[in-house]
Amino acid sequence: MRPFAYMNDFTLNGEQSVMMPIKLQSLREIVQYLFTDMNEGEFESDYEFKKLRSLLDEFNLALEKAELEARQEKTKLAQIVPRLKQIADHYGFDAQAEKAIEEMAELIVEIKHLQTPHGRDYKPFIEELADVKIMIDQLVFLVRQDPHLEKLFDHQTEFKIERTLRRVEAEKEDI
Repeated sequence: MRPFAYMNDFTLNGEQSVMMPIKLQSLREIVQYLFTDMNEGEFESDYEFKKLRSLLDEFNLALEKAELEARQEKTKLAQIVPRLKQIADHYGFDAQAEKAIEEMAELIVEIKHLQTPHGRDYKPFIEELADVKIMIDQLVFLVRQDPHLEKLFDHQTEFKIERTLRRVEAEKEDI
């Protein structure tokens, strides 16, 4: 799982709720920084102090729950990898490359048909996206079996990410 939690009830200026990504560790550090040294004397009433303490307790429980869910998701994803390795090893690179071509073509069709007269129908798109991800994960696993190809793959991946980030920054400057 990505290292973010999402606050569903966060609003900006009383507007509609937004999904706000928050790094869990950063959020914990911010709250600790703001409220660690607070004591009863800084509040106008005992009620305000107890209310803040109660809110901090709720925050800590929610944060612990989010961290647990993140660990569970990571564990769940880790269990997928051995199964995909088993499938990839059984069929081999050539068969899985052909299957990947088929699945990518089906995904292209679903992307093109994503817009319907009644709005977006994501179900067929998600089905094909999952198929393509499964095939890509297997191809990456199979390519990384060769140390030379693994190094080339990692280099190309990093190069392309950095190149795209430079383009993003250049586009921001043009605005």
